[in-house]
Amino acid sequence: MVKLGDFKKGWALILALVLAVTFAAPSYASSGGGGGGGADNTNEVTYWQNHYGSGTVCVKDGNGSSTGDTVTLTDEQTWSYLIVKAGSDQSTDGHENKVYENPSAGTGYQTYDGKDVSHFIACYVPTPPVDVCANIDGVQTEIPAGKIQDGDDCVNLTQPADEVDITKVLGDYQCDSLTVEVTTTTVTTPYIFNEAGDDWVLDTKNASEEISKDSRPLTDEEAATCPTTDSGKVRICHATSSGSHPYANDDQWVSWNSVDNEFNIDWNGHGDHEGDIIPPFANFLGQNWDAAHEAIWDNDCAVVPPVDVCANIEGNQADVPEGMIQDGENCTTPTVEICTTDWTMGTVTAAEFDNGGYTAYNAETCVQPTYDICSTDDGGLTWSAATVTEDQLTETSRFWDSEADNGGCVEPITYDICSTNDEGLTWTMATVTEDQLTETTQFWNPAAVNGGCVEPSTEVQAVAGEPPVVVINKVLDAGPLGEAPAATAVLAEASFAG
Repeated sequence: MVKLGDFKKGWALILALVLAVTFAAPSYASSGGGGGGGADNTNEVTYWQNHYGSGTVCVKDGNGSSTGDTVTLTDEQTWSYLIVKAGSDQSTDGHENKVYENPSAGTGYQTYDGKDVSHFIACYVPTPPVDVCANIDGVQTEIPAGKIQDGDDCVNLTQPADEVDITKVLGDYQCDSLTVEVTTTTVTTPYIFNEAGDDWVLDTKNASEEISKDSRPLTDEEAATCPTTDSGKVRICHATSSGSHPYANDDQWVSWNSVDNEFNIDWNGHGDHEGDIIPPFANFLGQNWDAAHEAIWDNDCAVVPPVDVCANIEGNQADVPEGMIQDGENCTTPTVEICTTDWTMGTVTAAEFDNGGYTAYNAETCVQPTYDICSTDDGGLTWSAATVTEDQLTETSRFWDSEADNGGCVEPITYDICSTNDEGLTWTMATVTEDQLTETTQFWNPAAVNGGCVEPSTEVQAVAGEPPVVVINKVLDAGPLGEAPAATAVLAEASFAG
């Protein structure tokens, strides 16, 4: 039998469990609606910023909107908390603030028990700016000018050393002192940052130039070009009177003083020999020192034979003769192959060809033209085409006409007819073709007077004892083509009394 006291204890335990389950909030937290002010007032952002700490920033009634019991955030910010406050007169104690963690924009969040929204507070933790230069105090969101990123740090972009360009120019060799003057030009160009501030470029506008002159001893190679091997002597080519050996070639080294005295007042010795070849030295300007004589001096005083550029031409040819070209060691006249008048290959000089009147030879085009002419082997009964060259044509050659009968080779038939230019007083023979004959044409009769061309006349012939007869003479019509007509005939006779 259950006692009443035990029954009360059982209900008390059940009620406690129900209350514990009722106030549990698995997806949100709740907070009382404590009033007051400042940091203790849950209606203010200060409370929640202090509550969550770590730089939390809270915004009241911003970045969203509320309708009835629902709040919707509109900002795409990464929110940490959303506190939705229901009206105090409508809320159950302890349920005025409903807290949502990690809310997202566009999602509706409700108050407890469907109560209308009094206000809402949204909180987020700002993303700290990225410090690109960990070794510099403060937060550097960009790399400062003149620096580059080296891992997590920013270091100075080292300025390159100035660019230095050195040019040395040598003066004339001083063979008396075996020295040479050197002119040195030094151009120094600094570097500056480019406009973008991320690289160094040469600052040519601020380049500086320095010019200095100095002298130094000649090197062995340079000294070897001087005309002396030791100070105070010079090698000369001493002129002789020999035509075959105009200069002594015994390696003559003479002292300067034998050429020009030390005071340079006048010459003596070799300086007075007009034919001697003497190179410049000290203050002496040289004698017979031109290109041709220098070549002799360089050749140990032996005359340099002129170069014959045309071995095939008698005598020495220093230059290629005009109109010729060099072909190896020989000189030849350039020629051009032409097509001759007899249709063979010939040659003329290039100069002649350039003057005109010639055609360059081409085996395909340098061919004598041919012609088709009339040819017969049977006295003109039959005809065929024969091909001949131009030099085979004669005055009687007749060209073959491929479009005409028998090539147009048959001779036309002609007739000798009577012709007059003075209305019949005189007559001559004219030759015409058949198509030129007319109804009044009279054929020429070589056996008759005037070719038988006189107009017909009448004669009275009388025979004793017989009546007179009138005879009418007339040229008869021609017979068959090619036959001469009859001379005259008595066409009619008439008798009359009288």
